[in-house]
Amino acid sequence: MATSGARQARVRRSWNRDAPWYDSLMRHYDRLLVGDGRSRVCAQAGREVLEVAVGTGRNLPHYPAGAKVVGIDLSPGMLERARPRAAASPATVSLVEASAAALPFADARFDTVVCTLALCCMSDERAAIGGCTGCCGLAGASCSSITSPARASRYGRCSAWSYHF
Repeated sequence: MATSGARQARVRRSWNRDAPWYDSLMRHYDRLLVGDGRSRVCAQAGREVLEVAVGTGRNLPHYPAGAKVVGIDLSPGMLERARPRAAASPATVSLVEASAAALPFADARFDTVVCTLALCCMSDERAAIGGCTGCCGLAGASCSSITSPARASRYGRCSAWSYHF
């Protein structure tokens, strides 16, 4: 059995390899399954937002002006592709290479956690959610997501949801 460090390195290599073509695949999913889910999820965001698995930054254009978004991703290749969207976003965006299961942020730093189409790709989504709850202030905080395409295919479209702590 691979150690968590070896598994994380393997996952990082995989996403780095997939980064150049990821947007062309997601354009298809966004059109067929996600619809306006990204804009609905991002519209619910507070002022201090942690976006987990920011990927190529497909959500970044949808955040409102005045929001401060920290987007994390395990893959430097994905983060590199997210930089142009971060620069063009109406929100103030910074991008950080990090794992959701081991976040480098102080407790209660964020009022919102956003994670779209990513929990289904994590080897330990419970550890990722646990990592996010610590850095998100519990009073009035929310976690927003869009279900995965695999899960959505059962229902026909992706759905946006929010969970308030």
